Amino acid sequence: MSEQHALAFYGKIQDLVSSQNHTLWVTVHPEQHSTALYHIDTTLWPFVFSKQAFLNPQEGATALLAFKINSLHSTVDNKSNKTQPQPAIIYVASTLGQIYTTDWQASHLTPVAGLTVDIKRDGQFEPILKLAQCGPFLVMLQATRLSYVNVEISHGATSPSLHQLKLTQPATTMAASDDGLWVAVGYSTGQITTFERQATGLVESAAALIHAGDVTALAFMPWQQRFFSAGSDQKLYLTHAQGALQPLDKGKNSNHGAVIEALYCHADFLYSGAADKTIKSWPIAGGQPVTCQADLGKMTGLSVGTVLEVPQLISINNKTSLRFLNLTDGKAREVSYVIKDAYTLAKNYLKENDPTTKQAGIDLLAQLNDDAAIGQLHKCLEKSQSKAFSLSILTALAHSSHSRAVITGRCA
Repeated sequence: MSEQHALAFYGKIQDLVSSQNHTLWVTVHPEQHSTALYHIDTTLWPFVFSKQAFLNPQEGATALLAFKINSLHSTVDNKSNKTQPQPAIIYVASTLGQIYTTDWQASHLTPVAGLTVDIKRDGQFEPILKLAQCGPFLVMLQATRLSYVNVEISHGATSPSLHQLKLTQPATTMAASDDGLWVAVGYSTGQITTFERQATGLVESAAALIHAGDVTALAFMPWQQRFFSAGSDQKLYLTHAQGALQPLDKGKNSNHGAVIEALYCHADFLYSGAADKTIKSWPIAGGQPVTCQADLGKMTGLSVGTVLEVPQLISINNKTSLRFLNLTDGKAREVSYVIKDAYTLAKNYLKENDPTTKQAGIDLLAQLNDDAAIGQLHKCLEKSQSKAFSLSILTALAHSSHSRAVITGRCA
């Protein structure tokens, strides 16, 4: 039985990063409400939750990256003898194209001066899909552009030198090698292109049509120049980045029953999460994967952290919750912790008999003030058998600026 906890975050989860006892994630609200950078410290249960709001109205974020600095490995605190998160600058790509920085504790959210990417292309919204590190380069992927900046040179500068490569077909995903030499970009056509970091910048190396349909996920093997790729053809391939791209069928007869949406390499395993609501743990050296399918949703992101110093695979489920899976011998076998969003938190409050707790649920939904929250208030009003409770809901609806709330309030 997994431990469950609801926290006051909202929006669709777009990305997450983890290191040891720190996990951060970002969301985009379907009605363009402002969201935040969310953080949990998983040293103890229940987890300690915090958030940092973005600076602008209607701003959320689409991508995160832990940019490694100073050391290539995690460090040990000599006083506590506990492993500390790997030194890193956390980069955050907002829906307005602004790049922010923070730390593993999410103690601040600072815009990088002069580093804003144009998110409009021919009148169309083109958000930053992925962030990656290629040596000293912070690499940013959009559907039609691959941008990069040398942050070692420009960090703290007022006008970072942003380089852009035009892409000839719609990009879908990206990954970079740990050695800082290679970037792989996947496209909606099934093609994958590799770029090599040279003295002049990123240079296209090779391209091949590897998948039939969208490339849905990419992940390099740890400290190798080979990468895994998944696509809408439900295939899983392994390809060397250098030279002609010649994929090997990694999945063979052990593939998921639906499209793989997330890949993540850690230590000796590749983890894959798919739309069939399963996670597979693949030994990188070869062999059959172990499948976990208990209490999972459609997965769109994976990372690895710790809870109570026990390694955990962390997954984004249905873009609304996080699930932590114990890594027994490196293999994900069962869900141990579940983190759900503010709408679940409000439901939990409203189930309580205590009037103060019920009011907290109403107040939270009123604060969210979106279609889902107003719909939840409306359902509560229909089921209410208490005049005081109904009056509290009607008061919240009357003060809401949402169009459904105004109509609902009048009808009530």
